Amino acid sequence: MSHEGLQYTHMTRGEAFEMLDRLACGIALVMGSSCETLVQEVIGKTFTVLSIYNGQISGRQVGSTLSIYGVDTTYDDGDQDFDPFLDINCEAVHTADGRLVKSSTWLIRGDGYVMAIGVNVDVTELTRAADLLAGMVKVGGELRDTLYHSTSQVSEDADALVDDCLQRLGKPVEALSKTDRVELVRLLEQRGFFEYQRSAAMLAARMGVSKSTIYNYLKELS
Repeated sequence: MSHEGLQYTHMTRGEAFEMLDRLACGIALVMGSSCETLVQEVIGKTFTVLSIYNGQISGRQVGSTLSIYGVDTTYDDGDQDFDPFLDINCEAVHTADGRLVKSSTWLIRGDGYVMAIGVNVDVTELTRAADLLAGMVKVGGELRDTLYHSTSQVSEDADALVDDCLQRLGKPVEALSKTDRVELVRLLEQRGFFEYQRSAAMLAARMGVSKSTIYNYLKELS
């Protein structure tokens, strides 16, 4: 098995442990209770915990030979293609109780020993918050496009109604008498024309009268 990626140190075993333990303690203090850090000694495929901080993340303690999955590394049967000397960076761990942990492990080798420092961050709540935020910022489209499309469609439908009612009267809009204009307003009201946005203003422009005139015609019909 090649260990080319394994970092070699000239520190003694005690010096290496002291350095890694201080680093693990510092990371745990900086990151808080959701971050488990630990120092392990590696012999073969067995990882033994030498020190651990925030061990509630995995339930391990000093002397434990359990992996973060809860499997005892002492009794690894060797059937799996597993390299114990492989650095791990930010890999996902789904625990038995349904939590998501981001796990990293880095190893060093000295004269007669191999040690590892592990950092395991419980990101369960952060993942839920990220999902919540993703839902909150999700949008259906651009409001400007929706409004302009809606206004355009309303205008086209309203124009079509006016054209249809003018065809029933048999006269172009410029040839309408007052009686014809009132009749046009009556036909449009029956067809629901005045339920459209800005319908009165649009009809006044088509007929060449003021908007108040349209309202007066409506009063005559009431």
